[in-house]
Amino acid sequence: MKIIHLDAVDSTNDELKRRLASDDPPEDRTVINAEHQSAGRGRSGHEWISAYGSALTGSMIIYTGDMPPDVVPMLTILSAVTVAEAVEEMFPLSVSIKWPNDLLLSEKKFCGILCERIDKTVIIGIGVNLFEGSYPDELSGHATCISGELAGTQAIDRLRLCELIWSRIDEYYERFALIRTLSFLMDRYNSKLINAGRRVRIMEAKSSFEAEASGIDETGRLIVKDDNGRLLFINSGEVSVRGIDGYV
Repeated sequence: MKIIHLDAVDSTNDELKRRLASDDPPEDRTVINAEHQSAGRGRSGHEWISAYGSALTGSMIIYTGDMPPDVVPMLTILSAVTVAEAVEEMFPLSVSIKWPNDLLLSEKKFCGILCERIDKTVIIGIGVNLFEGSYPDELSGHATCISGELAGTQAIDRLRLCELIWSRIDEYYERFALIRTLSFLMDRYNSKLINAGRRVRIMEAKSSFEAEASGIDETGRLIVKDDNGRLLFINSGEVSVRGIDGYV
């Protein structure tokens, strides 16, 4: 694993794409980490803007070879578990996950993940809100940052957190590549899944329905039970999931 630190970039995902298309493509597991992104993105093209130095923003490129297309949502799930474990290892905080890729503290989002497939590679982009200014004031109702949750009780070592997250993703991907399922992480993810046991709204392109969520299967699909008692398996690329009364 190689970590390249940059001062500023439009998007760490896009920077890796440019390098991949160049005459000197990055090595497998190369990470681009930036102090600031001017054009960060989340799922569904949502814009993510943060003040300089307020967030941990980075992306890793993985040469996945002949992995099938469903490797992307599975690596999203893998990355969510990794960040949750890294944060809990460094800080006295309890992280929960809103399926598939939003990480929460006190039921407010502090981290997002964007995985993109480019030919035979996957780029994993991670943004972690560290300090005030990492999200707009108008999102304060459902966004937070690590420093705010710590309330000044502990300093934040950005470099250590960066290295811990990416080294663990590197380690977990090695295990994933051997079995090509999330069976070794499924229970850990489900133990942090805030949707589990809750009624949720499944929003598709032209319709929506309500169901009770229970957890994920070994491919990362959300398992829900509809009002007729049927078990349904929801793919993250097709829908959005919200709580009945709000974000979670």
